[in-house]
Amino acid sequence: MVVGEERALAIPKLLYTFPATQVIILDDAFQHRKVKCDLNILLVDYHKPIFKDYILPVGRLRESRWGAKRADIVIITKCPPEPGYKMEYYNLKLKRYLKRETPVFFTGLKYASPVPVNHNIPFEKHSRIIAVSGIANPAQFHEYLSKEFYLEEKFEFNDHHNYQENDFRKILAIYHKINDESTCVVITEKDMVKWIENQYFQLLQAVKVYYLPIEIYFLKDEDLFHKHLLNVIK
Repeated sequence: MVVGEERALAIPKLLYTFPATQVIILDDAFQHRKVKCDLNILLVDYHKPIFKDYILPVGRLRESRWGAKRADIVIITKCPPEPGYKMEYYNLKLKRYLKRETPVFFTGLKYASPVPVNHNIPFEKHSRIIAVSGIANPAQFHEYLSKEFYLEEKFEFNDHHNYQENDFRKILAIYHKINDESTCVVITEKDMVKWIENQYFQLLQAVKVYYLPIEIYFLKDEDLFHKHLLNVIK
């Protein structure tokens, strides 16, 4: 894994350091025009589709909707298990902004059982949960926890939040306020990576912390998606 804000500089360095590299996957690079990709995959949030969104600062788009024409594949993310007629509706609305041959795929999220982070105690379903998230749209995360378990409290931080000492102290204060041995903290898989490397995470050493693993699945046509990828790689 390589971190480099200037992709056009990072890629040559990557190839020089690892000359056997055959495939490079860029994250969040749709607006990096200096890099010409062999395959552009555009992700569109089911709950905030581009055809209902606007350019910053009014909306969340970084460029005009028409920029979607550069996409070779579009994936609608975070779909409900049975979107019904909306799959056809989304296809119809999106086609206006896409190349005629661009395929549109629909994916959803599945959660697995919470996994321990700072201990080896299995998660108990009757636990009282303090949910903490630092992702763009935590609604589905909280909805799942509320539906499956007992959600006592939740902290919502901005996407890419850099957790500080005060953040962990606030979480710890709520934990002591609840004052129940069944209480635990559940975080997202994305936040888990940040927490285990954070020097202040030790403040929660006496608290049971779990992360919620996620799995992406295709509602249909997964084989067709793989075929598109392999055709480009070959």
